[in-house]
Amino acid sequence: QDFVHAKQLFAACLELVTEFSPKLRQVMLNEMLLLDIYTHEAGAGASGERPPSDLISRVRGYLEMRVPDIPLRQVIAEECVAFLLNWCENEYLTMQVPLPLVQTNPYVKLGQLLAATCKELPGPKESRRTAKDLWEVVVQICSVSNQHKRGNDGRVSLIKHRESTLGIMYR
Repeated sequence: QDFVHAKQLFAACLELVTEFSPKLRQVMLNEMLLLDIYTHEAGAGASGERPPSDLISRVRGYLEMRVPDIPLRQVIAEECVAFLLNWCENEYLTMQVPLPLVQTNPYVKLGQLLAATCKELPGPKESRRTAKDLWEVVVQICSVSNQHKRGNDGRVSLIKHRESTLGIMYR
């Protein structure tokens, strides 16, 4: 929770690694982004103050980043999506998030579906489809089982077997 000192430490590390490793530099920048998100949410964001536009741009940039050998870190991606949802960046989440990221990361897909739901409430027929899509992603995220079940439509979904005693709410 000591964001000021953490920022100073990260800045010192960034200065050291910048000279000899561009990949490590990018990793440090990613960690600094996460720290900046936490700093804003604990400070100005808690009082309802909108984040600076450069922070929103950096969050978007992280989700769009495609640097070879530097995979997206799940925790940072989750925080970026939550940050964008908290600040009603629904247009970006529904229209501009890269499709491969949506397809491979259920948290990003969940953020996209929530943003679409917040953006405009669909009619009754579309609501059923949106609700089903939302539920499938929630089950995928919260499922502790690797067992798959094939539905009537032939798609594989992560539905827990009834004999399972583990709930999904603790996550």
